[in-house]
Amino acid sequence: MPRIATYDKRRMTGKRMPRNRALRPKTFKTEVAAKTYAEANSLKNYKLVDICTSENKQKIKIVLE
Repeated sequence: MPRIATYDKRRMTGKRMPRNRALRPKTFKTEVAAKTYAEANSLKNYKLVDICTSENKQKIKIVLE
């Protein structure tokens, strides 16, 4: 098997197989952005959950009921 140059190795990375990682939930920084996304994607029964532990910041996730 021939030796592959470093340039070619770097160029090929990420194109063979997708990453083995679970998909993460979509999060938003503001409630307005979350509500806009829910309306645009016609989500009916949902609630907004703040998953950030800090009181100063918000990280909002949409949870379907």
